Amino acid sequence: MLVVTTKTDAVARALKRLQSLVRQPRAEDRIVHSGRVPEDIATEDFRWLYLEPDQELARQEARTALLSDLRFEYLARRDAETALWRFACRCRADRAHDHVQPFIREHAREVLHLTCYLPVEYLKVTANAEVAGLRLLPVASDEIPPPQRNFTLDPPVGCVAAVPVSGTDAGRMSDRAHATAEHGLRLLRIALRAGTGINRDQFWFRLGEAYAFDERASGWAQRPGTPYEMTLVASEIDHVNAQLLVALPLAPGNKFERKADLAVRWMERAWLATEPLIRLLYLFFALESLLGDRSEGEKAGLIALRRAMLGEASGRGFTHPSDTYLLYDEVRSAAVHGSEPPELSEDAVDRFARDVRDDLDDYLRYGRDHGFTKQSQLVQALDNHPGRPQMIAWLRVNGGDMWTNYLDKIEHPESARECDG
Repeated sequence: MLVVTTKTDAVARALKRLQSLVRQPRAEDRIVHSGRVPEDIATEDFRWLYLEPDQELARQEARTALLSDLRFEYLARRDAETALWRFACRCRADRAHDHVQPFIREHAREVLHLTCYLPVEYLKVTANAEVAGLRLLPVASDEIPPPQRNFTLDPPVGCVAAVPVSGTDAGRMSDRAHATAEHGLRLLRIALRAGTGINRDQFWFRLGEAYAFDERASGWAQRPGTPYEMTLVASEIDHVNAQLLVALPLAPGNKFERKADLAVRWMERAWLATEPLIRLLYLFFALESLLGDRSEGEKAGLIALRRAMLGEASGRGFTHPSDTYLLYDEVRSAAVHGSEPPELSEDAVDRFARDVRDDLDDYLRYGRDHGFTKQSQLVQALDNHPGRPQMIAWLRVNGGDMWTNYLDKIEHPESARECDG
C-alpha cells in the first residue's frame, strides 16, 4: 500500500492545500473558474463548483505537482485534470473526511526502475563500453532484448544504448531515455572532434526510432524530421505561382532581391529544423535580413517596431510588436549571447513562422510598389513613415515598460547617453 505524509510528499502537500481552500466559504464576486460537479458526487444543493483566485491557483499547483511526480505520470493531462476536479468536488461535498490519502492510494502507481534499450544507427562498438557517460552495447550482446515487431537490430544499427530510467509510463520513460542518450551522443561527437582526425561525415550517427525495456515491452516513436510524401494538386500549384516570391531569380539582380533571397534561405532552414529554438533563431535571421541593419545598440525594439510598421504600411495590419520584442530579447538574444533561453513550445514557433512568412510577402509587395532596389531604402521608408508617430504613441500606452524605455532612448538619445554615463 502506498502511504505518504504531507511533510515529505509534494503531491500530498498540494492536495492538502487545495482541500483546505475549497472548503472555505466563497465570495460571489471573485469567481475565476467553475465547473459541473460529477453526478456521483453532486447533491440537490451542490451542482456546480465555483473557485476563487486562491482556490484556482491551488488547483493549478496541485496539477503541476501531480504531472511532475513519476507515480502519476501515466495519467494523461486530461485524466489528471478530471481526477483533480473530482477531488476538489469531493472535498467540498464531504468536509468531514480527509480525501488526500484516498486520492493517492487510488491514483498512484509503483515507480518502475528499468533499462531502456535504444538502437544507435551508424555507430558501432565491438565490446561493452561506457562513453561520455552513456553505456553502449554491441548488437550481439546477450543483454539486449531479442528483436521484436518494432525493435530490430538490422543495419544501419551498429550498437545499442542502455539507459536506466524510472517511471510509470513507458512512452514518457522512453522519452527521458532518449534525452539521456542524445546528450551522451552529443558529447561524444564534440569530444571526437578534438584531434582524432575522424572524417566529419562520420558524425551522423543517431538514435533509431524504436526502444525496448525487455522481451515483452517495446515501442516505436517516429523521429523528428521524418518526411511525408506530398502530392501537389492544381489549386496548390496555382496558389504557389500567384505569390510574389516565386519571381525571385536564382542570381539576385540588386541588393533588395539579395536580402529577400537570404531571408528565403534562412526560412527554408527553419522549415527543415526539428528543434524549436533552432527554428526560431533561423526565423529571426530571416527577419533581420529583411528589416535589420548594422547599427549598434538594442535590436529587439528596432526589429519589432519596423516589423509592425511594415505590416501597417503594406496594408495587412500589424502583429503586436511586443510579441516580437519578447521573443527577440528573451530567447534569441539569450541564445546568441550564451545565456539559457526559456523553453519554447512548438505552437509558439509555428505562429512566429507564419508571421515571418507574411513579413516576406509584405517586404516584396512594399518594395515593388515603391520601386526599391536596396533593402536600406525600405527600412528608411519605414523609419520615416507618416504613421510611425501614431504607432509610437500607441506603444507608449499599450506596450509596457520595455517599450517606454526603448522609445525614450530612440527619441531622446542624448538623455539616454547621459544616464548610461
